[in-house]
Amino acid sequence: MMDLMRASWTGVLTLVFALVVTLELHRGGLAQGPFKSFMCAGSVMLSGANPYLVEPLRSCEQRLNPNPNLPAYRVEPAPLPGYALVPFAALSKLPVKAAQYLFTWASIAALALSAWQIGALTGFPRPAVLLGLLPLGYLNIAFGEIPPIMLAAIATAGFLIARKQWVWASVAASVSMIEPHVGLATCLAMFVLLPRCRIPLAVCAATLGALSVAVMGVAHNVTYFHSLLPSQAVAELAANDQYSLSRVLYIWGVSPDAALVLGGLSFLLMLAAGIFLGRNLAMRLDAPELIAWFPAAAALLAGSFVHDIQMIAALPAAFAVAARTSRFRGIAFGALVALSFVWTLTAGRLSLVISITAVLAIALVAFSASLRPLPLRLVATAATVLMAVAWVAVFQHVATASAPHALPSDPAPGTTGPDVLSSIDWGAFLRATPVLSVPNPGIELLKVPTWAALVALVFVALVQVRRRTEPFRAP
Repeated sequence: MMDLMRASWTGVLTLVFALVVTLELHRGGLAQGPFKSFMCAGSVMLSGANPYLVEPLRSCEQRLNPNPNLPAYRVEPAPLPGYALVPFAALSKLPVKAAQYLFTWASIAALALSAWQIGALTGFPRPAVLLGLLPLGYLNIAFGEIPPIMLAAIATAGFLIARKQWVWASVAASVSMIEPHVGLATCLAMFVLLPRCRIPLAVCAATLGALSVAVMGVAHNVTYFHSLLPSQAVAELAANDQYSLSRVLYIWGVSPDAALVLGGLSFLLMLAAGIFLGRNLAMRLDAPELIAWFPAAAALLAGSFVHDIQMIAALPAAFAVAARTSRFRGIAFGALVALSFVWTLTAGRLSLVISITAVLAIALVAFSASLRPLPLRLVATAATVLMAVAWVAVFQHVATASAPHALPSDPAPGTTGPDVLSSIDWGAFLRATPVLSVPNPGIELLKVPTWAALVALVFVALVQVRRRTEPFRAP
């Protein structure tokens, strides 16, 4: 009966959230610029042109997402491999508004599916799980980003691993490669730790590669790997919304090349650590799903290309560790709260309301196990919410007060021709727009809770690893 009630509440919350988001989309409150860029890249790919160059991508974006306040040279790249552009190519055949509705509802369904699976495996109340996913979920939907699909793929892979469905778990993990630099962590961990997944993963990888060649040809795939990805990484060094080690080193005065190399090395280090810790957590917490979940979370710490939208991939592992660990449980729940909250408020005031609701839900679950008297539970929950809101208020004020207000200027000559890589144009736009690129102490401090949460998650995992158990045996 209790499970049925929780399922009902989860369904009600999903429907309410879908209604709110749909109304927001209908009134034009969600621009979803990146989604339109992905659609344009898919359309360009279908035409046989190169989706990674400025033209015809820029002309399509200005038609679908006109903005007179932005310079005419601006184009937003679609740095996805060919196979990931296929769904957007299909959506590009629809009217823009219809495609936005389909994409938005698919993202909401992905969040609901993820919450159901995470709750089923961790024992965490599913309504609370869903509320914990919604802040970053809404952030992604508001901007038209794809991490909710990646989240559902990672959550499903862990769910199927727990049920020893190796082939379908591999297929699900392969879907997470829609965001390659995060999905790779899950796929590689499963390949290394689960022998029965190796052949299915290899088949899936070959299929995705063949699909990319079929829809885009060899030359454009070479452009993607050889030229676009490196130049996109360089461009994003200038972006204030980067959470990567490379960006931190860059604003500290390290050269771009050195910052990217060190960021890449840190990604490899955290990838290896994530696989090692996921393996040990799987047996110590009796949670095989962490083989898929924990590496994705660890790979988000440091690295060379990380945004707040991708942090949603850390939540399955954060829920599992908070629900199952016995040592440093308070730290684990603190990490979960910090990862659930959207500190930057870039998606507007509704984002703050959803974030506060998420903190309330998670804190109530946390304190229900440690604080028996209801008044103490409520006071502790209120204090948690107030601390989070105070942090946001103070550093949002610092960010606003210290932000430059200059409009975008013209970039350096010769960087934005039609045959230039769109990522080079994007970098020029970022550097010519001070509010997007000039280091801001308030913005950097708003990232601290997220960074601290990832460090705390790794710390709690390391504590678990120190416990002696039977050697790991792959299923």
